[in-house]
Amino acid sequence: MRKNDDAEYSRDRQNIGKSLLKTFSPANAPAGPKTPAWLAKSQQLRADLETFWESIRRTLRKEYKDCDLSPAEADGLLEVISVNLTDQYRQDKQREDNEVLAAIHERNRPQPVTKFFNGAETCSTTATIIPRLEKTKTRGTPKPPLVDDETPDVQAETTAVVNVATIKVAKQWLDVFHLMFPEKDGAAKDVTWDRFVHAMADAGFTARNNGGSHVSFKQRDGEGRIVFHRPHPVPKIDPVMLRVMAQRMAKRFGWRRELFVLRDDATQA
Repeated sequence: MRKNDDAEYSRDRQNIGKSLLKTFSPANAPAGPKTPAWLAKSQQLRADLETFWESIRRTLRKEYKDCDLSPAEADGLLEVISVNLTDQYRQDKQREDNEVLAAIHERNRPQPVTKFFNGAETCSTTATIIPRLEKTKTRGTPKPPLVDDETPDVQAETTAVVNVATIKVAKQWLDVFHLMFPEKDGAAKDVTWDRFVHAMADAGFTARNNGGSHVSFKQRDGEGRIVFHRPHPVPKIDPVMLRVMAQRMAKRFGWRRELFVLRDDATQA
């Protein structure tokens, strides 16, 4: 009987070892700025570690039982590897998560935009950037209503849905609009803010800083205007936000994937 027990304990330890290697060998501690993804990875690693120690406790309890140890004696021996079962551990874990959430919230607070382009990309198309104009106060002239933001310098967005056959753009910017309006099961990628502004410029929009992180995009050949927020501290637009921006452009300007076509070489020249 003892021989069978030894074989069972050996199998348990082998299973624990295999699980340990499978779970933690490819795992890396989260690095970089605190983000929701950073927090999720940290919580997953912590949960995996707790599962590992639970498997160790389960195996040792079986051994202690065969050694005729009482439950109280077993608990005493297992106390050193049972820290995650204490109230103090749970409180510390909650406090650490709250601190990370607070850091994420602080990082996402609006910050001044010092420039549109960070120099990370070299683009052949020149985007037209209109400097912010000083307001001239006119007595008795009503101010236009603010739309979509409480910042005083953000001008009202205007809708200009027109029947446009196509919008011809260069290949490098066509890829951006295809990411905004992907086909079913299409690839999802981040788009840098620089690249997005250049693509909008090639599609007929000028960009203007309205203060803070607000950037107004206005049609060069029309009155339509829409305001987007420049992401910070990393100037990249993730796929989810890019789809949201595409939905707003579809609502205000009737944009859709089929609207964008490749401009031929002769036109580009």
